[in-house]
Amino acid sequence: MVKEVRHRRNATFERRDWTHGSTSLPILSLLVVLAGLWQIVAPFLLNFTNDQMVMRHSIVSGIALALFAGLGAYGLGRWSRSAVSACNWLACLTALWLLISPFVLDYREVEPAFWSAIVVGLLSAIIAGVAAFTYQDRDASLTS
Repeated sequence: MVKEVRHRRNATFERRDWTHGSTSLPILSLLVVLAGLWQIVAPFLLNFTNDQMVMRHSIVSGIALALFAGLGAYGLGRWSRSAVSACNWLACLTALWLLISPFVLDYREVEPAFWSAIVVGLLSAIIAGVAAFTYQDRDASLTS
C-alpha cells in the first residue's frame, strides 16, 4: 500500500512538472501574452483611435495573440505537448499577420499603429516560434 501511494505521488509530481525541464517555455509564452496586451491598449496609448479600422484590427489581433500565447502557457503540463505547440504556432501565425497587416490593410500612414504592429509582430513571431519549435522538438526527442 505504501508503494502504491508513493507511485501516485510521483505521478502527480510528474503531471505538475509543467516546464518539462525548461523554465523558459512559460516565460516565452507570457512575453507574447504581454505583447498581445500591449497591442490591445496601443490605440489608446498611442492615440490612433480616430481610425476605427486600424483600432479594431489592433485590438482583435492583440486579443488573438494574447489568447493563443496564454493558452500555450496554461496548457503546459495540462495538455499534450502537441496541443501546447499548436497554441504557440497559432500565436506565431497571428504575430506574422500583425507583421504584414500594415501592408495588406494599407495603414502605413498611421505611423503609431504601423510601428506597433511591426515591432510586436516581429518580436512575438520570433518568441512564439522559438517556444513552439522548442516544445515540439522536445516532444520528438523525448519519444525517441
